[in-house]
This record gives sequence, structure tokens and C-alpha cells, in this order.
Amino acid sequence: TVPEHLRGAARRVRLGSGAGLCVFGHAHEEALEEGYANTGSFAFPGHREGRPYLEIELGARPTVVRRYLRG
Repeated sequence: TVPEHLRGAARRVRLGSGAGLCVFGHAHEEALEEGYANTGSFAFPGHREGRPYLEIELGARPTVVRRYLRG
């Protein structure tokens, strides 16, 4: 599936670049895992509680929090 391919691609990007976090979007399936995040779809939130976005705090180990824009 597309989400599985993106998860694998994120892993390869992290390994190849040394990045601590790889973020993709628009897969219509949200993901928030160690080293990988996908916002899903901001334009078409579907059944979610709002439009998904990520708040990222940079540092030695990036911190990611998923939030939803409501309204």
C-alpha cells in the first residue's frame, strides 16, 4: 500500500541522510512513529476531529505532536 511504501521510504531517507525525523503528507492515512510522521490529508480530514498538522520541536531528538485544526 502507499502508506507502507512511504514508511519504508522514510526509513531509507533517515538512514541515508542521518536525519532524526522524516515527515510526509497526503497519504490519507496518519502515522506518528519513531522517526516518521505523516499528516494524512489536511484538505480532506475525513472522520478525524479536524484538519491534521504537526508541531515539531527540533533538538538532538525531534519531538512531534499531532494537532488538529478545528472549525
